[in-house]
Amino acid sequence: MHSSGSFCFLYTMRYIKLTEEEIIELTKRSENSDNKVERKRSNCLLLSHKQYCINDIIGILGISRRSVERLLNSWEVDKYDSLRIKSGRGAKFKLRNLEEVVHSQLQDHNRNLTNVLDYLKEHHKVIVSKDTLKRFLKR
Repeated sequence: MHSSGSFCFLYTMRYIKLTEEEIIELTKRSENSDNKVERKRSNCLLLSHKQYCINDIIGILGISRRSVERLLNSWEVDKYDSLRIKSGRGAKFKLRNLEEVVHSQLQDHNRNLTNVLDYLKEHHKVIVSKDTLKRFLKR
């Protein structure tokens, strides 16, 4: 085992067994993927295959125990689909379906963002910061 002073013996050891093709593919992805999460997850699976314990993987990759456990579980079911972040994650967009309202308010108030924010709060019960509104307008 590759325990470097960590307490791997406290937990049940769990490793992923990979085929030669999976090792080659995961190595490519861990080195060449444009997605940081995919590289890290690929690396995690490779380390697990090399029988690094979860505590060692946590220390090497800087991720939580729960993240490693979830990845190992999802790899068994979804294989490569478990490497990418699923769509729909992250903060939901508060100004969705209000594009026309925002643009008409900008014209009515001579591009004064404070007035637009007040209007959205009063009439649509949407509270956003000035920075959020600026990011929305850049799109």
